[in-house]
Amino acid sequence: MGDKFDKEIGVITQNSASMGIQEFILDRATRQGIQEGKEQLMEELVRNNLLKKQLSPEQIAEILGAPMTLVLAIKKDLEGE
Repeated sequence: MGDKFDKEIGVITQNSASMGIQEFILDRATRQGIQEGKEQLMEELVRNNLLKKQLSPEQIAEILGAPMTLVLAIKKDLEGE
């Protein structure tokens, strides 16, 4: 069913290489997964640097390119532990 729909969309849009529904969903999920992975990595890097206590929150934010709000939120979370 999806292949017929994809072919019809290709005919309507005059695009023989249109992305199928499955490819579109997979592409979107992949992009979302990559973004979430980047966010998790940034949080881990901030957390690790805060735990070392060698740099100020401002220095960590500047070096990593992290938002100051993120650094402060993680710092507050660590202080609560």
